[in-house]
Amino acid sequence: MELAGQWRARGHTVEKFSLSDAYPGVRAARVTFALRQLRFLRKAAKFVRQNGHRFDVIDALIGTLPYSKQELGFRGIIVARSVGLYRLYDQFEQSVQQRWPRPKQGKLIGRLLYSFLRRRSLGASTRAVQQADAINVPNGEEAASLREDLGCRKPIIVLPYGLTEARQRAFRDRAAPPATRVAQKRICFIGMWSPRKGSYDWGRIITAVRQEVPDARFRFLGTMVDEQTIRTDLGAAATGDIELISDYQPDELPALLADCTVGAFPSYVEGFGLAVLEQLTAGLPTVAYDTAGPRDMLHARLPESLVPSGDIDGFAAALVRVLRLEVEAYRALSTRSAEVGATFRWPEIAEATLSAYQRLVRQAADPIVFVQPFSIGSAGGGARILRALLEQAPMAWRSICSSPDNPRPWPNEEHVRSRPWWGRIEHTRLAAWPQITTPLFARRYLRRLKQCCAQLGARAIHAVPHAGLDFSVAQSVARELSLPFFISLHDDLAYTASDGVPADAREAAMRSAWCEASARFVISDALGQEYGRRYGHREFQVVTDGLVQLTPTRTAAAPGNLRIYFMGLFHMTYEQNLRAFLEGVALFERATPTVQVDVTLRCEHVRPQVFAGTRPATVLPFADEAQVQRDMAHADLLYMPIPFGEEHENFARYSLSTKMVTYLGSGLPILYHGPTTSAAYQLLDRHGAAALSTTLVPEEIAAQLQELDAARRHELATRALALAEREFMLEEQTRRFWGTISGCLTRR
Repeated sequence: MELAGQWRARGHTVEKFSLSDAYPGVRAARVTFALRQLRFLRKAAKFVRQNGHRFDVIDALIGTLPYSKQELGFRGIIVARSVGLYRLYDQFEQSVQQRWPRPKQGKLIGRLLYSFLRRRSLGASTRAVQQADAINVPNGEEAASLREDLGCRKPIIVLPYGLTEARQRAFRDRAAPPATRVAQKRICFIGMWSPRKGSYDWGRIITAVRQEVPDARFRFLGTMVDEQTIRTDLGAAATGDIELISDYQPDELPALLADCTVGAFPSYVEGFGLAVLEQLTAGLPTVAYDTAGPRDMLHARLPESLVPSGDIDGFAAALVRVLRLEVEAYRALSTRSAEVGATFRWPEIAEATLSAYQRLVRQAADPIVFVQPFSIGSAGGGARILRALLEQAPMAWRSICSSPDNPRPWPNEEHVRSRPWWGRIEHTRLAAWPQITTPLFARRYLRRLKQCCAQLGARAIHAVPHAGLDFSVAQSVARELSLPFFISLHDDLAYTASDGVPADAREAAMRSAWCEASARFVISDALGQEYGRRYGHREFQVVTDGLVQLTPTRTAAAPGNLRIYFMGLFHMTYEQNLRAFLEGVALFERATPTVQVDVTLRCEHVRPQVFAGTRPATVLPFADEAQVQRDMAHADLLYMPIPFGEEHENFARYSLSTKMVTYLGSGLPILYHGPTTSAAYQLLDRHGAAALSTTLVPEEIAAQLQELDAARRHELATRALALAEREFMLEEQTRRFWGTISGCLTRR
């Protein structure tokens, strides 16, 4: 609540809704309390639905608001706040029995209940992180865990905790003189008594300290358990001067710390470790396990106070060193400790938090809503193009995925199904059946999409015609809300449209979208020209994938190696190409036995029958951009298939693969394998930027491979880089895309 007070002091309106607000009254028993925490989620959601219109930002503890903004009817910013990351806490709790074996306590039904509640809590916490606009964490280790373990791509705000000026003054004013503190030889611990806070370590710590300082005293504050529990855990060490104070009022703490000599904090996992900050501010040198939170406070100016987690002898030795200090040495260490504590102040932290939240609000205001039947985070080329354009978007945006299936959570993305998901049948020969039902749900989809766009405060709508008629519904919503409407075409809809969409309905919808759109973006000039011929000549912009930087031409491989690489989605339409290519590679290997050929496909899956009776290839799972770049560092030739045959003519003739753009900037030569009628062939041939194989005859493919000596590969790679720099840099693609949209919005 300190943050709330700071924000109110700056003139902002701050309200709270907590468990005590949802369940006012007496303190509940443990089981009741746990069940109330679970039920609190629905009460919190109800509160937001009823009151959300009054707020710009909702700062919610992780796990308390596991709902999308669409479900909550909320237009503002939701920040999921960590006071100790649930994943790291749970990992530790699951390790307790292994670290400190103990007989299981409680009844079986109780253990089952708490196991159920734990799973529900973990699920709610994960979903809350996925649905939030940003995450607020108190240390960098939690930020790293979110990015690496959960793949979180949302903004993560890393800010510590602090104390108010009044609180800092209270600790300073009540502190006893250094001589008094040194004489007391009192070690102080603040925190709940639990294994995470070191309860199973304290018996050995006390024993080790008293072996060196027999008259050492101990004071345990805020343990929240009865005295007998602590003494049982301490065992033989529970003798002598040990003071146990299970509860205290906040304004009593400065006095309780005043005559202590050194603070101790053997915690294994922390969010921040406010107890460490309080003791430092009181001028108490404080020894802590080297974990996130305490480390953030101590590592720069008090590194000697950090001890590896679980090093009980080292921890006790660090405490003994402080207890044995002469008064003047202790005074210097106490001063240094107080100076460290003084740097963590709520006014500055509140201001930094407020600035971060205001920036999020500005970025989300009046967004352009992107509607498409795939997630921005999916693996396809269309998603890749949008990701690149949105990465550094100059204006606010939100994405709405209309896929029937649940997409992978992605920042700034909502999910509004165009129709129900039929499960496994969607991936069988009967997949057309679910698609046929789409018109039955069109009115419901329009209603929900309109409601979502209105809640988001959309200033324009952008759609990608891809498989169904979702784009047409998006156009209707734009029309009803009087918003500009933009379309991006990454393929010819006549090719990508599902079998469940009647041709006449598809053509009518595409004609309307093409002619009435405020601006049109196409993946190739050939596609723009063709759509002008079909539906009416309109101005369009060519926008495709873009490169941030180019990789210099790579050094030619040793003569005895030829490493061929493919990455990206492997469509079934490529199977004919790949089989012929592998047969050609096999012939090449027999003709040139001194060359060792390796074919690697980073595409997740290729059907086994493609390799039946021919040369095998290594198939790797999808990977991030960094891994793909590492792969390419060990490649000599990039394989780029485009399907042959009349049934694929519309795809080949008008589409430019995003894979091709990546290949062009890689510094490696490209082997194009496809028809002469494709847009990619025309471009690559015009610039001499690839080796061109336009046959399915293995003998001809083998002969072309023999022509690709090191000099020829270097020449092709150099020309590919020149083409990439001239036509496919992301800066130019972004300028063209956002410049066109900005111009339309300005003229409106």
